Amino acid sequence: MSNLEVLSLDDNQICKIPLQVARLSKLKCLGLTGNKFSVFPKEIFLLESLERLYLGQDKGIKLTSLPGDISKLQNLKELHLENNCLECLPPSIGLLTHLEILNCHNNLLQMLPDSICQLQGLQELLVQNNKLFQLPGNLDSLQNLHLVLLDGNPMMDPPIEVCNQGKLAIWKYLKEKREQKLNAIKIQAWWRGLLVRKGCGPFAELQKLMKKGKKEKKGKEKGKEKPGKGAKGKKKHIL
Repeated sequence: MSNLEVLSLDDNQICKIPLQVARLSKLKCLGLTGNKFSVFPKEIFLLESLERLYLGQDKGIKLTSLPGDISKLQNLKELHLENNCLECLPPSIGLLTHLEILNCHNNLLQMLPDSICQLQGLQELLVQNNKLFQLPGNLDSLQNLHLVLLDGNPMMDPPIEVCNQGKLAIWKYLKEKREQKLNAIKIQAWWRGLLVRKGCGPFAELQKLMKKGKKEKKGKEKGKEKPGKGAKGKKKHIL
């Protein structure tokens, strides 16, 4: 058993995994879809060689949360959590650097963590039929991501009509949004600088203080006697 690489236990009555599972040190694929786990079985985190994990749920008890310790599965390439009741994904999911497929369709996800943009190896993001209304602003930085499924979500940012056009349209939208935000910041900085210089609005008092400081500085400089100035006009008496 210690050399076992694939273990399929789908559609059973399993509600707990024994600690002895740690002996399966070479296990790469674990199928647990359609069982009766009330919470995510943390014993799975002992399987450090695991590459594919199937924990979808077609009926019965559904998972409501994914532990942050999911990041312990550093060799994970595929994570299938479809048909559960997950409302969010932990930020630590961004530490699964080898993840290629993330399948969370038919859940209750409202947002995706920004850390998902760290998954540079991600190829498929399957999140259809959730409660998503917004995507991370830098999702288009995932150059290997070729499949994004968002059907059945109340998307607002990007709008549904953009999402329906596919990945390229979504990427274009995200890029243009970033550029608009950057331009807005530049304009805001320029406008604030202008208000300070003109002493307008909330910066009027600041302008007065700046002018007062300059006058006081000039007054101090005038009060200082230049070297040799006091001796001007006096003749030296030679004995």
